[in-house]
Amino acid sequence: MLIFRVHEFVSQSRPVLKGIKVVVILLTFSMTALAQLNVSPFPIDSFKGCVRCLKMNGKMDLPKNNRAVAIHIYCKDSLVYILQSSNKSGLFTFYLPFNYEYKVVLSKPGYYDKYFTVNTAYTKNRMYTKYEIEFSTEMFKTVEDVNVDVLKKPLVEIEYNKIRNEFVYDPLYTQSINDEMARFYANYAIQEKAEAATLDAAGPPKKSK
Repeated sequence: MLIFRVHEFVSQSRPVLKGIKVVVILLTFSMTALAQLNVSPFPIDSFKGCVRCLKMNGKMDLPKNNRAVAIHIYCKDSLVYILQSSNKSGLFTFYLPFNYEYKVVLSKPGYYDKYFTVNTAYTKNRMYTKYEIEFSTEMFKTVEDVNVDVLKKPLVEIEYNKIRNEFVYDPLYTQSINDEMARFYANYAIQEKAEAATLDAAGPPKKSK
């Protein structure tokens, strides 16, 4: 489950907190060459912290000492930034400069990739307004014979809502593919158990003489 919490901080006013639970995003995504890091439309340091940015706080929910995950950020089909989460806590933070569209891909060897999109087009004129999103997720190990067609669709798209003055996702779009995701999870669970049973039946690897 990928869980988002959207925060808005306006001057010294009380924070506004809204909790949103959305569907896990899974996708095997082909990475762009690292050489494209040099064509970023903004300074790379922008992702480490800036004023006119959407702050993203993430956490990887996996067993301790196995929580490290690579975060690849794409803009205009180019890889613009890479960071690594903590191996023990699984925590990571990055900033997305306003007025761009991003694809954020979470990757871990042996697991399905996850990604979500963020459109930071921002029409608010008040410079002292800051936005922050917290999310937590987990990764699923790759298994054989699973139909991954639904995983090729972006399940969460975040964008700024001028009326609500916050960054939100489209719940109708997410709901439209929930049934497909439910079928995927059911099939995934079956194949995962079958794969585990096959490994158990094979027993431990034989020692070579």
